[in-house]
Amino acid sequence: MRRFIPKKIIELFIKVLKSNSTTDDIADGLAIGVFVALLPIMGFQMYLSFVLTGLFRKNTWVALIAAWITNPFTAVPIYWFNLWVGNLIYRKPVSFSELKHIVLTLDFHNILAAGKDILIPLWIGSVIVGIAGAFISQQLCLRYYDRIKEKFMYLTHIDLHIHKK
Repeated sequence: MRRFIPKKIIELFIKVLKSNSTTDDIADGLAIGVFVALLPIMGFQMYLSFVLTGLFRKNTWVALIAAWITNPFTAVPIYWFNLWVGNLIYRKPVSFSELKHIVLTLDFHNILAAGKDILIPLWIGSVIVGIAGAFISQQLCLRYYDRIKEKFMYLTHIDLHIHKK
């Protein structure tokens, strides 16, 4: 399985496991990264994650890794789901053909012309899904991070210290 995971991802994962951050800092950094990753600002997510983790003094590496959740391969299904969630609240449905035209042309003018009919529900849905994703990922990390770190230490025979508050 390791050969299918890029070497840089493995190196960053090891950097997180070897860091002196507490489990709480790792979980909070993950929550920040997941929240930012689900916002419709692809291309700026890593920068915002970096700034927010620095501002709140949380683990930057895990936030940067989480920011990669949204990438050119996953953006359409993630933003489509966020738009669907936003439409449930905003109550202004977008036609599939209209959205398909905008996505296929990726024309900034078309995106602005669609304006409030797409961007408002997309942002509403993205914030809601981002908050839910951040909370769930934070809770899962708080519950399982120490176990994963111990198992990794055992399997690789690397001396990693678990820090708790």
